[in-house]
Amino acid sequence: METHTEETSKAVISAERKLQHALRQKEPDYTALEPALEKLRVRCGNLALLYLISDQSAEQTEIKLWDAHVKVKDKFKTWLRTFRDGPDKKRHVERRKAEKLYVDFIKASQRFYRAYIGRLIANFTNIPKVVDIAQKLGQDGLTVQDRKPATEEQVKILEASCKQCIIRLGDLSRWRESELQLKERNWGPAKGYYDLALTLDPAEGHCYNQHAVIALANENHLGAVYYLHRAATVAQPNPLAPRNIQVEFKKIRELRNEESYGLMEKSGEDIVSTLEKRFLAFHATCYAMPYDFVAFQQKANDILGMVALSFQDSKHGLFDHFLQRACLVNMAAEALAKQGMKAVPGDARLQTGKLDQEVERSCQSYFLLQRFNLMTFQALLKVLSRELGEPAEAGQDLADLSRLSPVVRRVLPHLRQYSSWFLSNMRDLVETSYKSSRRLLEQVSKTYAQALNLLRGNVDVFASSPISHLLDEDEKSLSFSSFSAQVQEWRYLQADTKMMKPRRVDSNNGKELVEELAETHLRATDLVVDALRLVKQKNDLKLDIVPLALENGQFVEQAIPEPERPTRPPTPPPSKQKWRSKHAPATSINGSNGPPSRPVSGAPILALSPDVNMTDASPRKELASGMRSTPTLETSNVTQTAMEEMPDTLNSSSILAGTPAAPALRQGTNLTAMDLVRQMQRSSRGSSASQRSPDLGNKFSQPALPSVYNTAFAPTLSERAQLSPRLDNAQRRSPSVAAPDVNLSAMFQDQIARQQQDIQQRSSPQPSFQPTPSWTNYGHTPTGLDSLFRAYEKGTDRTPSPLASPTVQVNGRGQRPKSTTQPSPFGVIGQARLASHGTPPNGQG
Repeated sequence: METHTEETSKAVISAERKLQHALRQKEPDYTALEPALEKLRVRCGNLALLYLISDQSAEQTEIKLWDAHVKVKDKFKTWLRTFRDGPDKKRHVERRKAEKLYVDFIKASQRFYRAYIGRLIANFTNIPKVVDIAQKLGQDGLTVQDRKPATEEQVKILEASCKQCIIRLGDLSRWRESELQLKERNWGPAKGYYDLALTLDPAEGHCYNQHAVIALANENHLGAVYYLHRAATVAQPNPLAPRNIQVEFKKIRELRNEESYGLMEKSGEDIVSTLEKRFLAFHATCYAMPYDFVAFQQKANDILGMVALSFQDSKHGLFDHFLQRACLVNMAAEALAKQGMKAVPGDARLQTGKLDQEVERSCQSYFLLQRFNLMTFQALLKVLSRELGEPAEAGQDLADLSRLSPVVRRVLPHLRQYSSWFLSNMRDLVETSYKSSRRLLEQVSKTYAQALNLLRGNVDVFASSPISHLLDEDEKSLSFSSFSAQVQEWRYLQADTKMMKPRRVDSNNGKELVEELAETHLRATDLVVDALRLVKQKNDLKLDIVPLALENGQFVEQAIPEPERPTRPPTPPPSKQKWRSKHAPATSINGSNGPPSRPVSGAPILALSPDVNMTDASPRKELASGMRSTPTLETSNVTQTAMEEMPDTLNSSSILAGTPAAPALRQGTNLTAMDLVRQMQRSSRGSSASQRSPDLGNKFSQPALPSVYNTAFAPTLSERAQLSPRLDNAQRRSPSVAAPDVNLSAMFQDQIARQQQDIQQRSSPQPSFQPTPSWTNYGHTPTGLDSLFRAYEKGTDRTPSPLASPTVQVNGRGQRPKSTTQPSPFGVIGQARLASHGTPPNGQG
């Protein structure tokens, strides 16, 4: 005899077949779709409830029912599209009938899912979260006589079932707004359902992904980028979020190229809209390849200067909303880039042959975003220090926070979020092998210590706080993977019970001033306590050294020592060196294999942007934002050091070892002889991991290419002349010779002034300009001419020139006659033409 569960299962299969038959029709009867779907709803609901009562999961039955709803929606979508773009565009009566049938389908589906949640609380007890959800939906009136108490495993199953019902209620509301022809779309119900599901499970990434879909429908790119990053950085990430982020950033880059997105402001556009566009364009650039470090530094300074200026705006609501999302996007983007560095072969998200390219892109993004997060943290700390000014006077009541400026209350939530990020990523920050990153961390630590001391001098941070609920920024960052588990425990759990802090009870009247000041006091306390934890609880954070210390009750910065590396073995003296074998070709002085060519004296001159100041004591400049001038953040030699360290490519080897990665030869690339020689110059320039660390060299570096000078690929003398004295972009970006401490801009200006003075005082024809001087031979004549002039002065014999004979060999390919002293009938190039008598103007006799 069949059980009740088996009979219900057969009834579900029968109803499913009838619905599929109706959907397979070429021209289905839309009036019959809803009745057939209603039978399937009732029978699936009964079967799912029987499974739950018998301690089984009803997930498969729930998925089967939702798939039927999706198929019916697709049929209605195709039908409604004909009234918008098809031949039935002007048939308004038929369109209204079709829309009515579609709305009836949406309403009936929503009634079913709300009633299903009511049936859960009517049959089970001990599910307080589900009861709270049902009360908000108005489904708390039904009960049965023999309610079953739910076990711990059943509670999780019932909460998951309730969460899926709420998400589907949100999807149904979104379908209604997206398919109907409405003047204004009301996304409020759909957003409300998704937010309600997040209160039940903050780690659900699907809800954030659906929020991003709504933001894209409204062309809200900042909201889309924010929700997609949140969907990818929770405990249960949405698998489609990383791909959606890539698509969205590609769209933003296209907008920037077509409409100067974020570069040119429209008339009447406020500063927040301009800042939003520049911020999105900046992140899209950091995500793409290749990178440009000078442009990165300039754009970062511009954005942070506008952020510092926007704090002074009286209309701060929109700006605070932007900055809250921007801070989380910065942290989430860095976390995603760090995950991308750990991609392994066979990853289903990556196509064949794209693994190395994705890892390289992730390493580049991680390097840039880590620097930008440090710069943002420092910029916010400077805003706090500027507003606090000086410590409070003696005898002043530190408990009275009403004397603090509104900017202090506004910047503390964002600093509290960055304090959590600072503690969570401290190991990566202090263990970096890049010298520029360590120097930037030391500068940030100095600003951090100054801000903490000012905060302690103005607020009694150790007084008890009446606030025990989650703050606004805490609710928006629950289950955020950028924060470590230890930091999440300190921030979100109660100290005594280790339970999640309750949410704040919403009130229609908003927050009163007393509550705002109490939350400000809690934020200031957490900021100082985080610093004390960083200093005192290094073991809990698994750190050996931190960039902060306590001396005489004051916070001070602490230098970060360089990581220990194996020392290189000593180089044998020249007399004991032996000839290298053919497998280890000799390296010339200019970094190329084969016969030595003319050495390159001095280090290469870096092409710097005039808007970026590289000196330590740089005055504050004003960057034009299109609407108003924005202060530029102070830069230092950290930028110069970072430019010198930037490799041609970034991968996990360069990030972990702090060394530039050798450019890999890509398959399917047509290489010329000149390209091969450039590859050998890069590999022998002294910047590989093997030259810095013998132990790391075998792991990260690539073997040097064999010599091509005695093969068919040997470059000619003219090609070798182009390679030897000139430096490619990689050398300019990452010079192998340390540059002395000189002012490059002053040298260039002095050289131009001297050349202009010579031109003004000279009456003879103008000679050609000298080449740009290097750091070692500045002030001398062009290469090779200083010894020639000294020989003239001393009257010594000189080595005869190869052009002394009437004919010379040119590249061994032919002869050319020696230039004579007889003047040309048309004069010498560069000299005035000789006067002639009777010669036509066109030069014909």
